[in-house]
Amino acid sequence: PLREKENNVQHESHRMSAPMTRAEALATLTAPGQTYELQTLQIADYPLRVFTNAPPSLRELYAQAASDLPFLVYEDERLSFAQTQDLSGRIAYILAHRYGVGKGDRVAISMRNYPEWILTFMAVTSIGAIAVAMNSLWQADEMAFGLVDSGAKVLFADPERLERLARCSPKPDVQVIATRAAGPAFGAADLSALLDEVGAVAMPAVEVLPEDPAIIVYTSGSTGQAKGVVSTHRQILSALLSWELDAAAGALAAGLTPEPGAQQPATLLGVPLFHVTGLHKVFLESYRAQRKMVCMYKWDAAQAAELIEAEKISSFIGPAAMTGDLVREAQRTQRDLSTLAVVGGGGAPRAPEQVKQIDASFAIAAPATGWGMTETNAIGTGIAGPD
Repeated sequence: PLREKENNVQHESHRMSAPMTRAEALATLTAPGQTYELQTLQIADYPLRVFTNAPPSLRELYAQAASDLPFLVYEDERLSFAQTQDLSGRIAYILAHRYGVGKGDRVAISMRNYPEWILTFMAVTSIGAIAVAMNSLWQADEMAFGLVDSGAKVLFADPERLERLARCSPKPDVQVIATRAAGPAFGAADLSALLDEVGAVAMPAVEVLPEDPAIIVYTSGSTGQAKGVVSTHRQILSALLSWELDAAAGALAAGLTPEPGAQQPATLLGVPLFHVTGLHKVFLESYRAQRKMVCMYKWDAAQAAELIEAEKISSFIGPAAMTGDLVREAQRTQRDLSTLAVVGGGGAPRAPEQVKQIDASFAIAAPATGWGMTETNAIGTGIAGPD
Protein backbone atom coordinates (compact mmCIF):
# COMPACT_ATOMS: atom_id res chain seq x y z
CA PRO A 1 0.00 0.00 0.00
CA LEU A 2 0.99 3.61 -0.42
CA ARG A 3 2.46 4.90 2.80
CA GLU A 4 4.53 7.90 1.82
CA LYS A 5 2.64 9.73 -0.91
CA GLU A 6 -0.75 9.49 0.77
CA ASN A 7 -3.14 11.27 -1.60
CA ASN A 8 -0.43 12.87 -3.72
CA VAL A 9 0.55 9.72 -5.58
CA GLN A 10 0.28 10.59 -9.25
CA HIS A 11 4.04 10.79 -9.86
CA GLU A 12 4.67 7.28 -8.49
CA SER A 13 1.50 5.57 -9.69
CA HIS A 14 -0.31 4.73 -12.87
CA ARG A 15 -4.04 4.91 -13.37
CA MET A 16 -6.10 1.75 -13.48
CA SER A 17 -9.07 1.49 -15.82
CA ALA A 18 -11.87 1.19 -13.27
CA PRO A 19 -11.73 3.46 -10.19
CA MET A 20 -14.30 2.74 -7.47
CA THR A 21 -16.02 4.53 -4.62
CA ARG A 22 -14.24 4.82 -1.27
CA ALA A 23 -16.76 2.44 0.32
CA GLU A 24 -16.07 -0.12 -2.42
CA ALA A 25 -12.32 0.33 -1.95
CA LEU A 26 -12.57 -0.24 1.78
CA ALA A 27 -14.77 -3.32 1.26
CA THR A 28 -12.26 -4.72 -1.23
CA LEU A 29 -9.19 -4.10 0.93
CA THR A 30 -10.75 -5.50 4.14
CA ALA A 31 -12.30 -8.61 2.56
CA PRO A 32 -11.28 -12.14 3.69
CA GLY A 33 -7.79 -13.03 2.51
CA GLN A 34 -6.72 -9.42 1.98
CA THR A 35 -3.88 -7.63 3.82
CA TYR A 36 -6.32 -5.49 5.80
CA GLU A 37 -8.91 -8.20 6.42
CA LEU A 38 -11.21 -7.30 9.31
CA GLN A 39 -12.90 -9.63 11.75
CA THR A 40 -15.04 -9.05 14.84
CA LEU A 41 -13.73 -10.26 18.19
CA GLN A 42 -15.26 -10.07 21.65
CA ILE A 43 -12.79 -8.03 23.69
CA ALA A 44 -13.58 -7.00 27.27
CA ASP A 45 -17.25 -7.80 26.63
CA TYR A 46 -17.42 -5.59 23.55
CA PRO A 47 -17.59 -6.70 19.89
CA LEU A 48 -14.73 -4.93 18.12
CA ARG A 49 -13.50 -4.99 14.55
CA VAL A 50 -9.82 -5.88 14.44
CA PHE A 51 -7.21 -6.41 11.73
CA THR A 52 -6.78 -10.17 11.23
CA ASN A 53 -3.22 -9.83 9.94
CA ALA A 54 -1.90 -7.22 12.36
CA PRO A 55 1.21 -8.11 14.36
CA PRO A 56 0.06 -9.30 17.80
CA SER A 57 2.34 -6.85 19.61
CA LEU A 58 4.89 -4.09 19.17
CA ARG A 59 7.54 -6.70 19.94
CA GLU A 60 6.53 -8.58 16.79
CA LEU A 61 6.28 -5.34 14.80
CA TYR A 62 9.94 -4.62 15.54
CA ALA A 63 11.03 -8.20 14.81
CA GLN A 64 9.26 -8.26 11.45
CA ALA A 65 11.01 -5.03 10.45
CA ALA A 66 14.57 -6.00 11.47
CA SER A 67 16.20 -5.47 8.07
CA ASP A 68 19.60 -4.06 7.14
CA LEU A 69 18.02 -0.89 5.73
CA PRO A 70 18.96 2.34 7.54
CA PHE A 71 16.40 3.29 10.17
CA LEU A 72 17.65 5.72 12.78
CA VAL A 73 19.75 8.79 11.97
CA TYR A 74 20.87 11.31 14.59
CA GLU A 75 23.62 13.74 13.64
CA ASP A 76 26.54 11.48 12.60
CA GLU A 77 25.02 8.33 14.19
CA ARG A 78 23.29 5.76 11.97
CA LEU A 79 21.58 2.51 12.90
CA SER A 80 19.82 -0.03 10.71
CA PHE A 81 16.51 -1.63 11.69
CA ALA A 82 18.46 -4.77 12.68
CA GLN A 83 20.97 -2.82 14.78
CA THR A 84 18.22 -1.04 16.71
CA GLN A 85 16.62 -4.43 17.35
CA ASP A 86 19.92 -5.79 18.72
CA LEU A 87 20.57 -2.76 20.93
CA SER A 88 17.03 -2.72 22.28
CA GLY A 89 17.44 -6.40 23.14
CA ARG A 90 20.47 -5.54 25.25
CA ILE A 91 18.57 -2.79 27.08
CA ALA A 92 15.68 -5.20 27.61
CA TYR A 93 18.13 -7.72 29.12
CA ILE A 94 19.46 -5.04 31.49
CA LEU A 95 15.94 -4.11 32.57
CA ALA A 96 14.88 -7.71 33.13
CA HIS A 97 18.03 -9.06 34.78
CA ARG A 98 19.56 -6.02 36.52
CA TYR A 99 16.43 -4.12 37.50
CA GLY A 100 13.82 -6.86 37.80
CA VAL A 101 11.44 -5.29 35.30
CA GLY A 102 8.68 -7.65 34.20
CA LYS A 103 5.28 -7.59 32.52
CA GLY A 104 3.17 -4.67 33.65
CA ASP A 105 6.01 -2.72 35.29
CA ARG A 106 6.27 0.94 34.32
CA VAL A 107 9.48 2.33 32.85
CA ALA A 108 9.60 6.10 32.34
CA ILE A 109 11.50 7.83 29.52
CA SER A 110 12.36 11.52 29.91
CA MET A 111 14.82 12.96 27.40
CA ARG A 112 15.18 14.71 24.07
CA ASN A 113 14.71 12.80 20.81
CA TYR A 114 17.94 10.86 21.21
CA PRO A 115 18.37 7.36 19.74
CA GLU A 116 18.20 6.06 23.33
CA TRP A 117 14.56 7.21 23.52
CA ILE A 118 13.66 4.89 20.64
CA LEU A 119 15.87 2.01 21.84
CA THR A 120 14.49 2.18 25.37
CA PHE A 121 10.89 2.32 24.17
CA MET A 122 11.50 -0.76 21.99
CA ALA A 123 13.09 -2.60 24.91
CA VAL A 124 10.34 -1.80 27.40
CA THR A 125 7.45 -2.71 25.12
CA SER A 126 9.22 -5.87 23.90
CA ILE A 127 9.23 -7.43 27.37
CA GLY A 128 5.63 -6.61 28.26
CA ALA A 129 6.47 -3.64 30.46
CA ILE A 130 4.73 -0.28 30.02
CA ALA A 131 6.64 2.65 28.53
CA VAL A 132 5.78 5.97 30.22
CA ALA A 133 6.43 8.76 27.72
CA MET A 134 7.17 11.70 30.00
CA ASN A 135 6.92 15.29 28.81
CA SER A 136 10.54 16.44 28.65
CA LEU A 137 9.43 20.05 29.19
CA TRP A 138 8.03 19.23 32.64
CA GLN A 139 9.64 20.99 35.57
CA ALA A 140 10.69 19.23 38.78
CA ASP A 141 7.29 19.17 40.47
CA GLU A 142 5.55 17.94 37.30
CA MET A 143 8.23 15.31 36.78
CA ALA A 144 7.80 14.06 40.33
CA PHE A 145 4.02 13.86 39.85
CA GLY A 146 4.37 11.83 36.63
CA LEU A 147 6.78 9.36 38.18
CA VAL A 148 4.61 8.80 41.25
CA ASP A 149 1.31 8.82 39.34
CA SER A 150 2.52 6.24 36.79
CA GLY A 151 4.21 4.07 39.42
CA ALA A 152 7.48 4.06 37.46
CA LYS A 153 10.00 1.46 38.61
CA VAL A 154 12.85 2.72 36.41
CA LEU A 155 13.54 6.09 34.78
CA PHE A 156 15.74 6.72 31.73
CA ALA A 157 16.79 10.38 31.67
CA ASP A 158 19.30 12.66 29.97
CA PRO A 159 21.45 15.14 31.96
CA GLU A 160 18.93 18.01 31.74
CA ARG A 161 16.14 15.82 33.13
CA LEU A 162 18.49 14.41 35.80
CA GLU A 163 19.09 17.94 37.06
CA ARG A 164 15.34 18.46 37.41
CA LEU A 165 14.96 15.10 39.15
CA ALA A 166 17.60 16.19 41.68
CA ARG A 167 15.39 19.21 42.54
CA CYS A 168 12.36 17.04 43.31
CA SER A 169 11.36 17.12 46.96
CA PRO A 170 10.74 14.50 48.07
CA LYS A 171 12.62 12.54 45.41
CA PRO A 172 10.44 9.82 43.84
CA ASP A 173 11.37 6.24 44.70
CA VAL A 174 12.64 5.19 41.27
CA GLN A 175 15.79 3.54 39.90
CA VAL A 176 17.50 5.88 37.43
CA ILE A 177 19.57 5.16 34.33
CA ALA A 178 21.39 8.09 32.72
CA THR A 179 21.67 8.53 28.95
CA ARG A 180 24.07 10.83 27.10
CA ALA A 181 25.87 11.55 30.39
CA ALA A 182 29.63 11.57 30.85
CA GLY A 183 29.57 8.73 33.34
CA PRO A 184 27.23 8.32 36.33
CA ALA A 185 25.34 11.51 37.15
CA PHE A 186 23.21 12.40 40.20
CA GLY A 187 23.60 8.84 41.48
CA ALA A 188 22.19 7.32 38.29
CA ALA A 189 23.70 4.32 36.54
CA ASP A 190 25.22 5.04 33.12
CA LEU A 191 23.51 3.29 30.19
CA SER A 192 26.66 3.12 28.08
CA ALA A 193 28.53 1.37 30.89
CA LEU A 194 25.66 -1.06 31.44
CA LEU A 195 25.60 -1.93 27.73
CA ASP A 196 29.35 -2.54 27.75
CA GLU A 197 29.01 -4.85 30.75
CA VAL A 198 26.31 -7.09 29.28
CA GLY A 199 27.79 -7.28 25.78
CA ALA A 200 25.86 -9.08 23.06
CA VAL A 201 22.75 -10.74 24.49
CA ALA A 202 19.43 -11.82 23.03
CA MET A 203 16.09 -10.16 23.62
CA PRO A 204 14.52 -11.84 26.69
CA ALA A 205 11.83 -14.37 25.78
CA VAL A 206 8.51 -12.89 26.90
CA GLU A 207 5.03 -13.52 25.53
CA VAL A 208 3.44 -10.15 24.84
CA LEU A 209 -0.30 -10.31 24.12
CA PRO A 210 -2.45 -7.91 22.09
CA GLU A 211 -4.45 -6.75 25.10
CA ASP A 212 -1.39 -6.13 27.31
CA PRO A 213 -0.90 -2.45 28.19
CA ALA A 214 2.01 -0.96 26.23
CA ILE A 215 2.21 2.76 26.95
CA ILE A 216 1.18 5.58 29.24
CA VAL A 217 1.19 8.97 27.54
CA TYR A 218 0.28 12.08 29.51
CA THR A 219 -2.30 14.50 28.12
CA SER A 220 -3.24 17.76 29.76
CA GLY A 221 -6.86 18.54 30.52
CA SER A 222 -8.35 21.96 31.05
CA THR A 223 -7.75 21.82 34.80
CA GLY A 224 -5.54 19.98 37.26
CA GLN A 225 -2.62 17.66 36.64
CA ALA A 226 -1.93 15.93 33.35
CA LYS A 227 -3.75 12.62 32.87
CA GLY A 228 -1.98 9.37 32.04
CA VAL A 229 -3.60 7.57 29.10
CA VAL A 230 -3.02 3.81 28.88
CA SER A 231 -3.08 2.03 25.50
CA THR A 232 -2.66 -1.63 24.64
CA HIS A 233 -0.55 -3.16 21.90
CA ARG A 234 -3.67 -3.88 19.84
CA GLN A 235 -4.90 -0.29 20.16
CA ILE A 236 -1.59 1.14 18.91
CA LEU A 237 -1.29 -1.33 16.03
CA SER A 238 -4.90 -0.72 15.02
CA ALA A 239 -4.08 2.96 14.57
CA LEU A 240 -0.98 2.17 12.47
CA LEU A 241 -2.84 -0.21 10.17
CA SER A 242 -5.78 2.18 9.91
CA TRP A 243 -3.47 4.83 8.44
CA GLU A 244 -2.16 2.28 5.96
CA LEU A 245 -5.69 1.24 5.02
CA ASP A 246 -6.74 4.86 4.57
CA ALA A 247 -3.89 5.53 2.13
CA ALA A 248 -4.51 2.31 0.21
CA ALA A 249 -8.26 3.00 -0.03
CA GLY A 250 -7.64 6.54 -1.26
CA ALA A 251 -5.38 5.28 -4.02
CA LEU A 252 -7.75 2.49 -5.02
CA ALA A 253 -10.75 4.81 -5.10
CA ALA A 254 -8.79 7.20 -7.33
CA GLY A 255 -7.95 4.38 -9.71
CA LEU A 256 -4.24 4.45 -8.88
CA THR A 257 -1.84 1.64 -8.13
CA PRO A 258 1.59 2.19 -6.53
CA GLU A 259 4.82 1.61 -8.37
CA PRO A 260 8.06 0.79 -6.51
CA GLY A 261 9.93 3.92 -5.44
CA ALA A 262 13.48 4.54 -6.57
CA GLN A 263 14.71 5.11 -3.02
CA GLN A 264 13.85 4.29 0.56
CA PRO A 265 11.18 6.59 2.07
CA ALA A 266 12.47 8.87 4.80
CA THR A 267 10.83 11.05 7.41
CA LEU A 268 12.05 13.93 9.57
CA LEU A 269 11.35 13.79 13.30
CA GLY A 270 11.10 17.40 14.44
CA VAL A 271 8.34 16.95 17.03
CA PRO A 272 8.82 15.35 20.48
CA LEU A 273 8.45 11.61 20.96
CA PHE A 274 6.43 12.06 24.17
CA HIS A 275 3.46 13.15 22.01
CA VAL A 276 1.42 10.72 19.90
CA THR A 277 2.26 12.62 16.71
CA GLY A 278 5.96 11.90 17.07
CA LEU A 279 5.55 8.54 18.78
CA HIS A 280 2.92 7.00 16.50
CA LYS A 281 2.71 8.90 13.22
CA VAL A 282 6.47 9.41 12.78
CA PHE A 283 8.29 6.74 14.84
CA LEU A 284 6.06 3.66 15.01
CA GLU A 285 4.59 4.10 11.52
CA SER A 286 8.12 3.86 10.09
CA TYR A 287 8.56 0.14 10.82
CA ARG A 288 6.18 -1.49 8.35
CA ALA A 289 7.00 1.15 5.74
CA GLN A 290 10.75 0.42 6.24
CA ARG A 291 11.13 4.18 6.43
CA LYS A 292 14.31 5.94 7.53
CA MET A 293 13.78 8.36 10.42
CA VAL A 294 16.05 11.37 10.86
CA CYS A 295 15.89 12.84 14.39
CA MET A 296 16.46 16.50 15.25
CA TYR A 297 17.81 17.66 18.61
CA LYS A 298 15.45 20.63 18.48
CA TRP A 299 13.41 22.35 15.79
CA ASP A 300 15.34 24.63 13.46
CA ALA A 301 13.88 25.39 10.03
CA ALA A 302 17.23 25.99 8.32
CA GLN A 303 18.63 22.72 9.66
CA ALA A 304 15.41 20.95 8.68
CA ALA A 305 15.80 22.13 5.08
CA GLU A 306 19.44 20.99 5.12
CA LEU A 307 18.43 17.54 6.37
CA ILE A 308 15.58 17.23 3.86
CA GLU A 309 18.05 17.85 1.05
CA ALA A 310 20.87 15.67 2.41
CA GLU A 311 18.78 12.71 3.60
CA LYS A 312 16.22 12.79 0.74
CA ILE A 313 13.33 13.26 3.17
CA SER A 314 9.95 12.37 1.69
CA SER A 315 7.61 13.27 4.57
CA PHE A 316 7.45 15.74 7.42
CA ILE A 317 4.71 16.30 9.99
CA GLY A 318 4.43 19.08 12.52
CA PRO A 319 2.07 21.72 13.94
CA ALA A 320 1.17 24.76 11.87
CA ALA A 321 3.92 26.91 13.39
CA MET A 322 6.62 24.45 12.31
CA THR A 323 5.25 23.79 8.83
CA GLY A 324 4.93 27.56 8.40
CA ASP A 325 8.63 27.89 9.28
CA LEU A 326 9.45 25.27 6.66
CA VAL A 327 7.38 27.04 3.99
CA ARG A 328 9.28 30.28 4.63
CA GLU A 329 12.60 28.43 4.53
CA ALA A 330 11.64 26.77 1.25
CA GLN A 331 10.81 30.17 -0.22
CA ARG A 332 14.04 31.71 1.09
CA THR A 333 16.58 28.98 0.39
CA GLN A 334 17.92 27.45 -2.78
CA ARG A 335 18.11 23.98 -1.25
CA ASP A 336 16.69 21.07 -3.22
CA LEU A 337 13.58 19.99 -1.33
CA SER A 338 12.06 18.14 -4.27
CA THR A 339 11.98 14.75 -2.50
CA LEU A 340 9.45 16.07 0.03
CA ALA A 341 6.12 14.48 -0.92
CA VAL A 342 3.97 15.11 2.16
CA VAL A 343 3.85 18.05 4.60
CA GLY A 344 1.51 16.85 7.30
CA GLY A 345 0.11 18.68 10.27
CA GLY A 346 -1.92 18.46 13.43
CA GLY A 347 -2.19 19.82 16.94
CA ALA A 348 -3.44 23.22 15.78
CA PRO A 349 -5.52 24.55 12.88
CA ARG A 350 -3.80 25.60 9.67
CA ALA A 351 -4.63 28.91 8.05
CA PRO A 352 -5.96 28.51 4.48
CA GLU A 353 -3.08 30.66 3.23
CA GLN A 354 -0.51 28.21 4.63
CA VAL A 355 -2.22 25.32 2.85
CA LYS A 356 -1.89 27.21 -0.43
CA GLN A 357 1.74 28.07 0.35
CA ILE A 358 2.62 24.41 0.96
CA ASP A 359 1.12 23.51 -2.39
CA ALA A 360 3.03 26.33 -4.10
CA SER A 361 6.37 26.13 -2.28
CA PHE A 362 7.30 22.48 -2.82
CA ALA A 363 7.69 20.67 -6.13
CA ILE A 364 5.50 17.65 -5.33
CA ALA A 365 4.59 17.89 -1.64
CA ALA A 366 0.90 17.67 -0.81
CA PRO A 367 -0.50 19.46 2.24
CA ALA A 368 -2.16 17.21 4.80
CA THR A 369 -3.56 17.61 8.28
CA GLY A 370 -5.23 15.41 10.83
CA TRP A 371 -7.05 15.45 14.13
CA GLY A 372 -6.68 12.77 16.76
CA MET A 373 -6.39 12.26 20.50
CA THR A 374 -3.90 10.70 22.85
CA GLU A 375 -6.78 8.43 23.90
CA THR A 376 -7.19 7.20 20.30
CA ASN A 377 -3.45 6.80 19.58
CA ALA A 378 -3.58 9.85 17.25
CA ILE A 379 -6.12 8.32 14.86
CA GLY A 380 -9.21 10.39 14.07
CA THR A 381 -9.87 12.37 10.93
CA GLY A 382 -7.57 13.46 8.15
CA ILE A 383 -7.56 15.49 4.96
CA ALA A 384 -4.87 15.71 2.31
CA GLY A 385 -3.90 16.71 -1.17
CA PRO A 386 -6.57 18.17 -3.51
CA ASP A 387 -9.28 17.81 -0.86
